[in-house]
Amino acid sequence: MAGQKRGELLTETERERLITRRDMKDSKKRIANDARAKKKLSAWSDNLDDVELILRNLPEEMSGSAIEEIKIYQLLNIISDLLRIKKFRRVAGDVTKLNSWQTAPSRPAENLDIARTAILSLFLDGFSRHIGADNPCLRAMGWLKVYVDPILRGRLTDEESQSVEKCIDAVEDIYGIDLNEVLGNPPT
Repeated sequence: MAGQKRGELLTETERERLITRRDMKDSKKRIANDARAKKKLSAWSDNLDDVELILRNLPEEMSGSAIEEIKIYQLLNIISDLLRIKKFRRVAGDVTKLNSWQTAPSRPAENLDIARTAILSLFLDGFSRHIGADNPCLRAMGWLKVYVDPILRGRLTDEESQSVEKCIDAVEDIYGIDLNEVLGNPPT
């Protein structure tokens, strides 16, 4: 069994078994590996308080140089996955008509749904300070799914397409990520 490198959460064997878990014939190995991965995920989660402590107390120039910027986006992706896994639901309805609040047609929003949304809205407000409500990138990125669809792209004006292309080009220039490939649509 491959050893665990310092600073890595999973061993190479654990990583490989997670990637191929659906195809594993040996159910005992799969069950044991799943249990180890779950325990390590829980331990990682238990250490988030220490991460917050470090970020709040270590000088910004030190903590900023310890984390690659791309990791911020990985963390946001992890958060999105966790919201899905924990079954966070979108609440819809008229803000002044509490009886209209629901998470699906004919399913009233429960206090859990409302509390989760309320807490998330506080964090989103914090994120918005770094993005800005009047940021043109927000609108341009909203058009991205239309832009990458060859059938729908014609619905965008030339100026709207140029705005999307500016964002795509900036992401590729700075991070080396081709959003066309990420979305599974090679550029035309």
